[in-house]
Amino acid sequence: MPLMRLAPRYGITDKGLAKICSRLNVPYPPSGYWLKVNAGKSPAKVALPPAQGGTRDYVIITPTPEPSSEELEAESAFAKALEHFKAIEVCKTLRGQHPAVAELIADHDRRFAEAKREQRMWGGSSPRVGPLTEVDHRIHRFLSTFLKEAGKVGFNHVTAAYVQSGKIQIEFSLEQYWPQFRRTLEPHERSPFRPNQKWTQEISTTSQLRFRFLTKLWRGAPSVWIDDPDSPLEGRIGEILATLVAAIPFLERKRIAEEGKERVRIETERRRQQEEIRRKIEKNRWRRFSELSERWHAASRIRSFIAQLEVKSSLADDPLAGGLSRDEWLAWVKQRLSVHDPLEAGVDAIWSNLSGVTSLDYSD
Repeated sequence: MPLMRLAPRYGITDKGLAKICSRLNVPYPPSGYWLKVNAGKSPAKVALPPAQGGTRDYVIITPTPEPSSEELEAESAFAKALEHFKAIEVCKTLRGQHPAVAELIADHDRRFAEAKREQRMWGGSSPRVGPLTEVDHRIHRFLSTFLKEAGKVGFNHVTAAYVQSGKIQIEFSLEQYWPQFRRTLEPHERSPFRPNQKWTQEISTTSQLRFRFLTKLWRGAPSVWIDDPDSPLEGRIGEILATLVAAIPFLERKRIAEEGKERVRIETERRRQQEEIRRKIEKNRWRRFSELSERWHAASRIRSFIAQLEVKSSLADDPLAGGLSRDEWLAWVKQRLSVHDPLEAGVDAIWSNLSGVTSLDYSD
């Protein structure tokens, strides 16, 4: 089994598993080994060498949980799709290229022509956009074949960055691969500010291509392919297409499950908000009732005070005060009292007032 598919079972990457094998001096199949096996060839197997001094006899890798039924179905679908796509070959020319590829080439031609004009106008040794290279042509041929085959198997919307089937969108990238490596620094290259630095990280210039699925697929699914002389990327397009096809049912079930969780979350939040509003309304209604009670008690005290005023006023003269007579003042007070006393409008008005209370009536 390829390291790329074996490693996820232990919760690590294929590179991580390869490093463990290297530390224990355990040989593992080189790149392209399994392609030769699938092609019916019998590549040589490297025998397990004797253990070196200090090498541990074993290493413990904590395994990941058992694959789910959905992941097992995806693996089965991948195997079937791989058989279907094994005869697919990348086109040798760009005749009849996919429209998305034609658009990429046309866009490059426009930018290249513009760069040439700027070079003639402003001078310079070379334009900022160069002509298409052989690597670019490889990318276009591979991408054209990939998009055409994706369209044949139900992807109704395909671009140079993603393919879509129904509501499922799978993003990918196809680019020139620029691997990084460590280079030991010579003594004269070391910075005086970092005298202990022994190496630097550099980028290697290669003509290799790398295809990646940027959308997360099922656990254990291959997601990165890098070509090399023994295993060019063109020979692995069938595996890439098989992965794409197998991912659709898995991602669709995942989407439905996530939408179900989102509906539950939204419903839970809606109920929480409704309960919060209900509690606020109950609190505000009680506050309003208490205010009405206070107004009624105040009205009762005022009514007693008015009665005393009427008794005292009957024993005295009726001079004008502020331009109003005694009776006019009493009429004004009684009119204000009728507005202040909540029972003046009747008991039903109390219940109607409480029923109209909302959660926004009080800010504190």
